[in-house]
Amino acid sequence: MKRAALLSSRDQIHLLLACLLGSCCGVLLLLVGLVLLPLQPIRTTPDLTLLLLSGVIGASAGLIVFLRRELWEPLKQLLKALPRRISSTKTLVIDDGVAPLQLLAHRINVLLAELKRNATEQREQVETLAHDIRGPLTRLLMRVETLGQQEQHDPELVAGLEADLETLISLDQQLAELSEPRHRPIQREQIALDPLCRGIARSYEAGLVVVQIAPTLMAWLDPRLLQRALHNLIDNALEHGGPPVLIGAEVRAEGPVILVDDHGRRGNGGEPPPQTHQGLGWVIVRRFCQSHGGDLTIGASPLGGLQLQLQLGKECLAEPA
Repeated sequence: MKRAALLSSRDQIHLLLACLLGSCCGVLLLLVGLVLLPLQPIRTTPDLTLLLLSGVIGASAGLIVFLRRELWEPLKQLLKALPRRISSTKTLVIDDGVAPLQLLAHRINVLLAELKRNATEQREQVETLAHDIRGPLTRLLMRVETLGQQEQHDPELVAGLEADLETLISLDQQLAELSEPRHRPIQREQIALDPLCRGIARSYEAGLVVVQIAPTLMAWLDPRLLQRALHNLIDNALEHGGPPVLIGAEVRAEGPVILVDDHGRRGNGGEPPPQTHQGLGWVIVRRFCQSHGGDLTIGASPLGGLQLQLQLGKECLAEPA
């Protein structure tokens, strides 16, 4: 295998020039010193030993200057430019430096790009997996609840199944939170809210989710983030509220609003359930609203459960600049 040269031709020339210049300066300083401050008046020329010594000292000084300029200073610049996290888009660039240092910066850039690409792919895979298993888990939990309402069933078995499914849903929420990018820019698209929400409703059993949105209502937003937010709200409403879940939308002075209402638990006397289930699902929804210039509002629904208002900013009504 061919080994890479320690110094490039350019570096070797610069090193040679620095040493020669240092040697010349050393000899010149010696001659000037002998002329101005003669230590041996009888001898008018310096001997060969002093000349060689001054040349070596000057060459050493030139080597030190070369190493400081071409190695130490660029190395400090490289260390200062190193990103603090893999997700950073910063590229390492050093103005000067020996060839191995330039090669090191290039290989660090290649490695950072590879690590960032792998991290992005893994995060997307985890996010997709967490999103895909949420729906089946919620539907399994509802089927177990239906099983528990039948006359002939094993209460202990049903209770164990419910506990295991609750644990799986909690783990799925944690998995989704881990995959959530901290600095992911939103990708706005102009979408019709009615067909998007109806597509989400079709992923649940018939009658569990009802969509009442004007077909002409359009908005500029990130459809993937909206789908994730609505899935979290619907799953929470079916688990802690009561079907059917109603999804509506309207345009207010502050911007578009998406409404999610549920009917609440049976036997609660028409009172909305306590607002205690503010877990990772609502955190994700609130983050979606805030990334679109709004916020999440939670209140009582006229249907008997909770009403969650996804208030979005005015910028969602116009094409991004």
